[in-house]
Amino acid sequence: MPVLALAVLTGLQGADAARRVIVVLPLTWLIAGVLAGALAGSSSPVPDWLLLGALLLIDRALSPRVLTAIAVGLGLLLGAANGTWRVAGSWLAASGLLLLGWSLR
Repeated sequence: MPVLALAVLTGLQGADAARRVIVVLPLTWLIAGVLAGALAGSSSPVPDWLLLGALLLIDRALSPRVLTAIAVGLGLLLGAANGTWRVAGSWLAASGLLLLGWSLR
């Protein structure tokens, strides 16, 4: 949902902002996901949709730099959260396989 809100907000800001966000968001999302997966740190998702929803509501023109900064922040948050969940999921799967192996033994 936050990415959809960012897409609408970016669309309202024009082509220059859209070009920046379309490059920056996936890159930062990927980088943060890889770093979070490598570090296996904890990350708590912030209600970023509230901020983006408020920005949509006031419909204020934002500079491409501000919108790019929002895209970077959102990419970092979502990437870190996804990386953490991916690591947690792999640990759960490994534990489940270990228990299955012990029960079949």
